[in-house]
Amino acid sequence: MPKHIVVPDEREAQLRQIAAKHNVTVAEAVGLLIGWAIEQGKVPASIPTIDVRRVGNEVQVDFGEFQRVMSLDLAKAFATTLRWFSTTKVKGIPAAVTELAQALSGSHLVGISRRGTSIKIAGENGRERTLAPSIARELAVLIERSAAGHPL
Repeated sequence: MPKHIVVPDEREAQLRQIAAKHNVTVAEAVGLLIGWAIEQGKVPASIPTIDVRRVGNEVQVDFGEFQRVMSLDLAKAFATTLRWFSTTKVKGIPAAVTELAQALSGSHLVGISRRGTSIKIAGENGRERTLAPSIARELAVLIERSAAGHPL
């Protein structure tokens, strides 16, 4: 659920500059800053409220209200689909082409779809979790690292 954070006007202007320079929203600019902090080892590579771990030959992703347990190959496909759905869509592509690409991505097999500009992940219990694109991309990285056996 979105939260409002109060920052000084100067920080807002800086966030807007970062967003404009990288052609993203202000919320995505905050994600960039967090990503840079993760790359520098200043904060852990994790997403609060989502736990990703490898158990044997499976990747388990706990979203709180539901879990997705996937084989290593399915986890890699899940991460690829997350990345596809969280990439900004190019304007002007006919809807039929977009629908075809989504059908070919196998998104229906792994329970991922678009919800406006966000990504919806469905659990086997019927519950859903909606993620901002930047969070979905971070989750894709965590799942790929887990599937490859790298520590998070």
